[in-house]
Amino acid sequence: MLESYSRLTSPRPSVSLEAVAETDRLNPRNPSRPYSSHDATIVVASGVVLILSLFVAPLIVYRGDMEPFFLSWSRATEGHSPARAYALTDCDYPPFTPYWLTLVERVRIACGWPTDHRGLWVLVKLPSILAHSAGVLAIGLLLRRRLGACIAKQSALAWAVCLPLFLSGAIWGQMDTLLASLLMLTAVACLRDSPAWIGATIALALFVKLQAVVIGVALLVWVAIRFGLRGILISGATFALLLTLTVGPMMIFGGEAGREGVLRAYSNVDRWPRRQMMAHNLWFVADAVETRVLKRPDKLVFPDTREIFAGFTHKHLGLLLFACAVIWIVRSLARHPTHARLILAMALCGFAMYQLATQQHGRYSLPFVGMLALVWSLEPRWRRLIVALWISASINLMLGIVRGNLFPSELPSQLRLPYDLMTHGLSFGMSLINPFILGWGLLTLHRSEKRD
Repeated sequence: MLESYSRLTSPRPSVSLEAVAETDRLNPRNPSRPYSSHDATIVVASGVVLILSLFVAPLIVYRGDMEPFFLSWSRATEGHSPARAYALTDCDYPPFTPYWLTLVERVRIACGWPTDHRGLWVLVKLPSILAHSAGVLAIGLLLRRRLGACIAKQSALAWAVCLPLFLSGAIWGQMDTLLASLLMLTAVACLRDSPAWIGATIALALFVKLQAVVIGVALLVWVAIRFGLRGILISGATFALLLTLTVGPMMIFGGEAGREGVLRAYSNVDRWPRRQMMAHNLWFVADAVETRVLKRPDKLVFPDTREIFAGFTHKHLGLLLFACAVIWIVRSLARHPTHARLILAMALCGFAMYQLATQQHGRYSLPFVGMLALVWSLEPRWRRLIVALWISASINLMLGIVRGNLFPSELPSQLRLPYDLMTHGLSFGMSLINPFILGWGLLTLHRSEKRD
């Protein structure tokens, strides 16, 4: 069985994947026949994720996103016009969010709920909750023939227990879990060697959030090596078709507000021109040292437009470091373009952006590390790295949820200092650890090239 796993990581034609599935099918302990125990386990896991998420959803939320952004954008649509979210508010999300929030407002009006009803929390969170739960089924069903029922089940269960997906979707209330699910489907399409579905899924991911573009270079290089010009054309055609079908209606029927909103969603990368926004990276360390140790004012320290020399700013430095990391990752992938290494490369591109670029929010690593569930059983040697990345994303999300619901001014005076030491101390510690996790990942990708 272990030999069949290793065949996936060899630079051979995709038939090796079918060999993995055939070996799994012939193993009496791991049958791939319909309605096996593997199917029951996957269905139960999906149901548990759904029930637990729906139970938690109305109880807690990140208040800094729900009321000032999502619910205000929802009310602006009046339940019938998604473009009003762009026209009347500062909404800068791609069209999926205005579309969905229009439906949320229509349900609120139909049910007669007040604007602060907790049922609205559930509705805003519902796409991510359903994506997390349905992702378990999708992995189990879409990969069973390609990888075998046993590996597909283990990957599905790894996705189910991926804590940051639950924290972001069911608790925080952001769309990052939905984005992570679509990027996971892109990785599934790669495992199934389907250029058409690769283009379609990445288009759907961009329909949800712009961050999906981060994996574009690694994905393009892999498609070019694997399928050649024909694969690039097929992926490009389905990408263009799906993006037109999803974004096009807002551009056509949304009027001037819709067109301006779409352009803002896909170009407004400098809305928060800060070195970091509670992201656990080296920029967090730099901010902490300058404000708390050197006692420099926030307005001087935080902007990433600060000049280093000759017009070269902190933003430029972050982009340069990120570009170097992507070049390293893509070079390593191109030298040995296996399926498992592609998934690790895409995840590392996202984590490198989170660690090295400026303007990073604490949630921005989540959409990329979730897809590593797909290689949980294919590459057991990477499990410690995967767990480290998931813990890193979980701690950042948990601290954000705490800060968004428990403000120091609301605490008794004797608890404010311990609260500050706990939150900032843990954030500072993780900000020192995370660059080493990135280095660990880059070395793992490089060493797997030599080992395989």
